[in-house]
Amino acid sequence: MLEFPYVLSRRSWLAAGVALASITRFPSTRAAGVTLRRQYVDGPFGQIHARIAMPDDPKANTKPVLACFHYSPGSGRMYEQIMPLLATERTVIALDTPGYGASSPPPQQPTLIDYVNSLTVALTALGHSPSGKPIDIMGHLTGSLISVELATTQPKWIRRVVLSRSPAFSAQKRKDYVAEMIALVEGRKTDMKGQYLIDRLTRGLSQLRPGEPPELYMGSFIDSAMPNHLWVYGEVAAISYPAEDKFPLITQPVLLFTYPDAVQEE
Repeated sequence: MLEFPYVLSRRSWLAAGVALASITRFPSTRAAGVTLRRQYVDGPFGQIHARIAMPDDPKANTKPVLACFHYSPGSGRMYEQIMPLLATERTVIALDTPGYGASSPPPQQPTLIDYVNSLTVALTALGHSPSGKPIDIMGHLTGSLISVELATTQPKWIRRVVLSRSPAFSAQKRKDYVAEMIALVEGRKTDMKGQYLIDRLTRGLSQLRPGEPPELYMGSFIDSAMPNHLWVYGEVAAISYPAEDKFPLITQPVLLFTYPDAVQEE
């Protein structure tokens, strides 16, 4: 059973679209003998975009596939710098969740399970189905809960799990946060000067470390702006997910990343 005593503060959750996970801070490195390419596959809501890294030599591809899931609002871009470093002995796939990055959006508010089903369809189309060989998975924020749902519902398919900044809320906090997100989106619809975008860009650039170029954040900013007012879909789906009931059901080995601003729920 996975012990999970920490949840994110409200500030941490709302800043997630601004602050990248530490794993995205690698310099732009390309491992020798690895190719990074992109591909579209059909999903329930339209096309799903995937970044795929794999060894050039098929004989080197000996370890299970690693599927990576991003936060909301973001895209598989967050893994782009480290994918070649992870793909020297395996295929690494970073999918854009429907409605984010270059993936087609759902017609209405999806549940987290809707996202999981869509990404399962995408992985199957890429040749990695639940009836095939076991895979490893990694997720950050919303992506971590996608990983939790996959791990608990597909235990024979999912071999190992990496969870980064996994949010968990009480039932009342979930309800309150959903209401906050909906109100926030409604307020932004009347912001015709785009001040919230200016604030997001300024906040994100201010969180870069000394000497880091602005380009490190600009891709993340573009990903967060592209869904327009539908950016909230992923966050509402994640917040509404009963994570506290799911964590104890994970049976696979788990690598759990927590951060200094995680707080213990009272």
